[in-house]
Amino acid sequence: MSYKKHPPKALHFDEQGRVAFEHIHALIGNKAWNAWGFGKDKGNGLEWGLLRDKLGLERDYKPIILDAEKLANAGDYQILKDDVHAVTFYRFGEVTSDQENALLLALATHSKAKKVFFADSLGDNLEELSHRLEDLRNSAESRNLAEMRVEYMDKPEAPKREPYVEYRENGKIKGLHQIKPIINKKTGEVQYEEKTWICDDLALVGEGKTQGGEYYYLFQWQNRDENKPRTVAIAREDFGTDSGWKMLKAQGLKMTQGSGLTQRLTEHFHFNGDHFTQWTITNVTGWLNGAYLLPNGEIIGTPLKPIYFTDRSSSSLGYTTSGTLADWQREIAQNVRGNASMMIGVAVALAAPMLSLLGRESFGVHLFAESSKGKSTTLNIANSIYGNPEKIKLSWSTTATGVKNEAAARNDGFITLDEIGQAKDGKNLETIAYDLFNETDKIRGEKEGGNRQIKRRKVSALSTGEKDLETQLRLQGAKVHAGQLVRLLNVPLEEANHLHHFPNNKAHADHLNEKVQECFGVIGREWIAFLSNNADAVKSTYKIIRQKWLDLSNNMSG
Repeated sequence: MSYKKHPPKALHFDEQGRVAFEHIHALIGNKAWNAWGFGKDKGNGLEWGLLRDKLGLERDYKPIILDAEKLANAGDYQILKDDVHAVTFYRFGEVTSDQENALLLALATHSKAKKVFFADSLGDNLEELSHRLEDLRNSAESRNLAEMRVEYMDKPEAPKREPYVEYRENGKIKGLHQIKPIINKKTGEVQYEEKTWICDDLALVGEGKTQGGEYYYLFQWQNRDENKPRTVAIAREDFGTDSGWKMLKAQGLKMTQGSGLTQRLTEHFHFNGDHFTQWTITNVTGWLNGAYLLPNGEIIGTPLKPIYFTDRSSSSLGYTTSGTLADWQREIAQNVRGNASMMIGVAVALAAPMLSLLGRESFGVHLFAESSKGKSTTLNIANSIYGNPEKIKLSWSTTATGVKNEAAARNDGFITLDEIGQAKDGKNLETIAYDLFNETDKIRGEKEGGNRQIKRRKVSALSTGEKDLETQLRLQGAKVHAGQLVRLLNVPLEEANHLHHFPNNKAHADHLNEKVQECFGVIGREWIAFLSNNADAVKSTYKIIRQKWLDLSNNMSG
């Protein structure tokens, strides 16, 4: 061959020429190495053995081997010696037309071959392309076109020579494997790869950051018993540590115990995967990035930026759905119609996600009545708007800290407090009634320095009890603040007087209490979706209605 320099030789290049003008045989394609054989089977691969026997070659015959990378860069290798005049290339796996063009151009330029044949892996379908070889040598136009094809062709990456991580299917074992290339010391070629399983098919789907500046990695995989891929956020400081891996395994990820392999996996994800998609990492529910986040992590609407919720309230499991919108309208709404206190409860619940949209402050309504006139039924109806009433209801017996934490977990949402008389003591009652609507906690310092993240909340609340708030505060020896009475409005509860087709109040209440356990959660999601899609119309409508009330108030005072 006529090279100015001596480029690297194709495998078995030096084996040519044992017989003058010998016909050379070569294996080409992305499966050429598989055909030749790896490890103990090197040179005795099943496919090569069948072809060798069919061609009548000696068992120690060593063919030229050109994989996909060498085909794409054929002009950079010594392929045939000068005294070789005939060669047949056997395709194993894929050989593209661009790779074939690059090989023919290399032979036309750097060899004296006259006869060139291509065949399949069995030696059949023989095709002679000698005429193309001559055309490339004699036609400047053909040569220029071939050179342009080589210049612009998609060239595969050179085989990796260091251990790396990649998804593989190794028999029944699927997932991320450590791939260790085994190098032929004589030729420097990658002969085969050792595969060691690390974990399920784990993918890095983005990076995230909290409002406090903490960085996260977002991972995703598919658990066998789940319909949707599971997404988990791991703090950057925990990633690669035992605690970080335990978090992923606790969520269902199957993983090896080998520390060396997990270290390799850590390094892999620091430099591979989706590092461009940016997520918002938050422990606050409600409106965010143009969508609404429920306490169970469910997102209503399409956020402008993906959201990952890191927290769950004690009642988050209650934010589920049952029945349909039509079911709720037929069984509950139709039987609430015309009953003032029940309608107030529904209105307070529906107002919750509107507060932030309208720039309004938190508020609550306290329904009170001496006798049992439907207080619990009213709370159940209101709670059924967003979830299972039994699982998301709260009572005044909860501590002040517990109520504030739950309100923070339901930011831009709705909260109910049943039976004010069950408050633990006057201090708790006073604190809950005042702090619930403050919307922020006090600033508190950390031992390590700096301040704790301030919890923020905006809620609407529905409360019930036998006494009004002021009376209950006095009975329990607590102070009465004017701010409490403004934020939590006292409204006497009216017993239902529109029973529709029911014979009495008990039958009416029994039906509603039964149906709220069957029809819940859907109406709230529909309502929030409506607000999200019609925010401008909601704001303009609110301004008109608010002005009407202001005008009415002014007329009454005048």
